Amino acid sequence: MTHPAEASAKLYTHPCQGVSHCVDEKTDGEGWMVNTPKKNWKKVIYRFHHLTRQARSVCGSGSGYHTSEKNLHIAMFLTAPHSTARKTIEIKASGPTPRKYCF
Repeated sequence: MTHPAEASAKLYTHPCQGVSHCVDEKTDGEGWMVNTPKKNWKKVIYRFHHLTRQARSVCGSGSGYHTSEKNLHIAMFLTAPHSTARKTIEIKASGPTPRKYCF
């Protein structure tokens, strides 16, 4: 049974928060690399779409930081362990990209 506090939460700090057997890593570009069993994909995708604004901040590969462009795309690559199954999901992040979140 899901805890009521977790069910009502809208913002998360990373895609794997509260998901079992899930490993996530932020790359130096705009991507989250997530390794999780296929049965967890739906929950991970939900977490990804509800990341906090701070967590959504990305550097962008030179296309969003030094220009007037305000919309950046964040991509997440889901891979299932010991399988060839994979998915790619994207969301849009609006606003300037703070330098402190760059790698």
